Amino acid sequence: MRRAIIVAVVCVSCLAVGGWILRARSNGYRLPAIADIESIEVIQFSASIERGDAAKQGPKTFLIPVALNQKLMAALQPATQDNSPSKWVGLGELTIHKKDQTRIQVFLFDVSEGEGAFAVGESWEKRTYYRGGSSARLVDLLLTARKSAPVDGRPPDATRD
Repeated sequence: MRRAIIVAVVCVSCLAVGGWILRARSNGYRLPAIADIESIEVIQFSASIERGDAAKQGPKTFLIPVALNQKLMAALQPATQDNSPSKWVGLGELTIHKKDQTRIQVFLFDVSEGEGAFAVGESWEKRTYYRGGSSARLVDLLLTARKSAPVDGRPPDATRD
C-alpha cells in the first residue's frame, strides 16, 4: 500500500512538472485559426510611428485583405505572456471578427528593439499582455494592407498620388 502511494505521488509530481514545462513553452494565448476568422479590422493605426511621408497617407481604420491574414497572425508569434509589461507606445488596435460572431481585441505596441509587444482580450479591461512577434513586421504589414484599403468608397489608386 505504501509503495502504491509513493508511485502515485511520483506520477502526479511528474505530470505537474510536465504541465508546467509545456505551459512555459506554449504561446500562452490562443489566437483564432485562420479558418475561423471572418475579418480583421485595423483601428487607430498610429501615424506617429510610421516611416516616411508616404506612410502618413491613408485611412487610420481599414480592413486587412484576407490574403494577409496569415502573415499578420504569424507576425504576432511566437509569444509568451508578460506579467510585468512596460509602458509601451501604442501602435494600433485590431479587432478580429470571428465566424461564430465573437470578436477578439488585439492591442499593438511599438517596440523599437527586440520582441514585439501586444495585449489580447475581449476588451481593454480584460486584456493580457504578451511579448513576441515583431513590431517591425507588423508595421510593414499594416502599411501594405492600408495601401490597398479603399478611402471613401473609392479604390486606393484614385485617392493616393
